[in-house]
Amino acid sequence: MSGMSVIAITMQYGSGGKEIGAKLADELQLPLYDGRLSDEAARRSGLSSRLFDTTEFFENGRFSRFADISASAPVLGIEDVIYVEQARIIREAAERGPCVIVGKGCCKVLEDMPGVLHVFVHADMECRGARIMDEFSVTKAYAMKLIRTEDRRRNNFLKTYLGNRFSRMEGYHLCIDSGFFDICGAVRIVKSAYTN
Repeated sequence: MSGMSVIAITMQYGSGGKEIGAKLADELQLPLYDGRLSDEAARRSGLSSRLFDTTEFFENGRFSRFADISASAPVLGIEDVIYVEQARIIREAAERGPCVIVGKGCCKVLEDMPGVLHVFVHADMECRGARIMDEFSVTKAYAMKLIRTEDRRRNNFLKTYLGNRFSRMEGYHLCIDSGFFDICGAVRIVKSAYTN
């Protein structure tokens, strides 16, 4: 390895980042931390796992960073509890050793940790739409609606918790267009960067 022990993948919705992460973990025989982070965070926090993947919590800028139940004692809102618990699990996973981490703000959580290969996966709207249509068996119009909804949700999440880190390309070692390279090509590129 080129001094990298963790692959942290951030992606646009529908770009195939989760699939790329899963294939990398399989080929490199590394633990994969993806949507299952939500289940573990829910277990630790005592909250329903449905809350950790629900779009509604992050739509329309509805963030209450602190719910003020008294004039002098702010407490964490539910969105904050979700983010803090997921961030803790991401950090612990990276500290345990080589692994692949997908999404959940890993770019921000691990930005100061040495040995992390930061990857951003993107694709144009047509490619993203086609992937969503195929994955969920939906119409093109519905796929585009899902993309717009998810992009809006992620933008709100990013503004609140990551300070727009998502859109700063200089924070990534690799930016890969999965529409141009396809999933297998993207896996080869990341794997080469990780192992050389």
